[in-house]
Amino acid sequence: MIRTLGLAAALAMLALAAAHAQEKEPPDVPPGDATLRGKLVAQGGASVADALVILYSLKPDGDPGLRSTRSDAQGAFAFENISGDPAIVYLVGTRVGGVPYGVRATFAPGAKEKTVEVSVAAPTENLARLTHGTARVRLERGCTHLRVLQSHSLVNASDQVLYVAPERRADAKPLLTVELPPGAAGFEPITTVTPDALELRDGAVRFWGPLHPGSHEIEWAFGLPLAAAQTLRIGYPEGAPRVDVLLPAGASAQGPGLTAQGARSLPSGEFALHQTGRIAPGGALEAKLELGAVAEGPRPRIEEVQMSLELDDVALDVSERMTLRVEGDQALESDGQPLLCVPLPEGAQDLRFGGDTLGLGLTRDPSGALALHGPIPAGETPLALRYRLPAKPGGTTFVRRFGSEVPLLEVFVADTGLRAQSPRMHRKRPVVTEDRVYLQLEAFALGGDEEIAISLEPLPARSAPARALALGVVAIGAIVAGAFLLAPLRKDEDGAASATEGPDVFERESLYRAIDALDDDLETEKLSPEDHALMRAALRARAVELIASERGAQPETPAPPSQGAFCTSCGASQRAGDRFCPQCGARQDAKGSAAS
Repeated sequence: MIRTLGLAAALAMLALAAAHAQEKEPPDVPPGDATLRGKLVAQGGASVADALVILYSLKPDGDPGLRSTRSDAQGAFAFENISGDPAIVYLVGTRVGGVPYGVRATFAPGAKEKTVEVSVAAPTENLARLTHGTARVRLERGCTHLRVLQSHSLVNASDQVLYVAPERRADAKPLLTVELPPGAAGFEPITTVTPDALELRDGAVRFWGPLHPGSHEIEWAFGLPLAAAQTLRIGYPEGAPRVDVLLPAGASAQGPGLTAQGARSLPSGEFALHQTGRIAPGGALEAKLELGAVAEGPRPRIEEVQMSLELDDVALDVSERMTLRVEGDQALESDGQPLLCVPLPEGAQDLRFGGDTLGLGLTRDPSGALALHGPIPAGETPLALRYRLPAKPGGTTFVRRFGSEVPLLEVFVADTGLRAQSPRMHRKRPVVTEDRVYLQLEAFALGGDEEIAISLEPLPARSAPARALALGVVAIGAIVAGAFLLAPLRKDEDGAASATEGPDVFERESLYRAIDALDDDLETEKLSPEDHALMRAALRARAVELIASERGAQPETPAPPSQGAFCTSCGASQRAGDRFCPQCGARQDAKGSAAS
């Protein structure tokens, strides 16, 4: 399952935030009338004077805050006028010699003062008191790969932090080195103190620290392509007192010194335990794996997918909400393999999930896909995620595949001056919210391996209003000319020229058609809203002039009572044969009443 950040990882984030504080002003911590005081306590000759101290706040709604100060000559510091809300978690951290140190802090209900101490120590590369403990290898079936999770127990019996700085790593000895099998892919650090603590280079994983005093577990993962049988070889240059190998249900392993030790139940499922004896320095774990048949069972299905796309000059932001359905009344949990695999677009970055989604047993398959292990409750369950893709100059093409059948896909594209097109999807009317307009695309019955490609291209520069008005005038002129040229060719049902339908009526009908065409051009993004409004107003003004002219030219004598000709739209009397009401312009049927 995806793990939350521990204190050490949070402190590493604090250090990164401090490094970039000069480049971008971060949001402040919540204000209030409380004070957090603290002191840096030196060990092993570390300096605590004038050190940068970071205060990081995390509110229950997830909004973070950041503030910094510097310690005095004795290492004391204070953060005043901050919130004393007990629900807010504070992290207090600093860096010494590239190593982060810190503590968590919360205020008691009603308290206005809080005091903390942060112990810091000068780092060392002396590994004389470093001990290697038991190693563990856990295997899980993934979407396209066998996922291998490795953890190693390291014990630092000294009172100093073991750490090799990046500039020293070319010549210094790592705290731990492990050789991965050939074909390993998708290397993923899981528990580290700093982002660069683990390094994969030349087929080997190297751990450089920092390692604080005490016992620690260092963990990472990688993948091997799935096959009915696998040969697994993991090398230990420093050796290991024992290696525990955990296999998924139905799998088995054979190898030198490897013995079965029964079953083990873990939060992620049932595993078969095998163990080796001591592995000498330079030795390796060698095992031939039989993974067994894939278990068949109920799986969740994707009911629908809604996506929101927003493109800027740098990146395409993608938000997705999938609705998963589990039939019956029982929740589904992993039986040794993922319940559902959802591939992600190549190059997806800054992957984030909704709070409910994290409870579905998510892991990242070495192929890059999302693997759901459950539990997934019965009925409908949302799966929400966000990610970013690099944008290309002049537009980009977004390609998405879901790995499962999707009955309905809806895509909403933020209208930032784009043309959105897809050969597989059809366009719906734009969706207008209070502050945005979204272009809407829709597709039905997507296949499991079917790809949807959406082209996002900037629209040409919009015309100036003066040019739009000029175009409208030209359009009106063309319509007027066409009216006079074509009116003699229009015939009534008896083949004779209509005596009641003159060029003004035909021009007005042409204007109505032109207005409809303008509305269609707006919807299909051929016209900007500004140009559409100007041109529509010009055409409408000409139509009003024609209606007024026709009304002024009507005879004063009303239509014969026997005709009963009245406009059902505005009630004005009509002449026999009128196709349009001279009062309101509504279209009339053959009897002179407003047509529906």
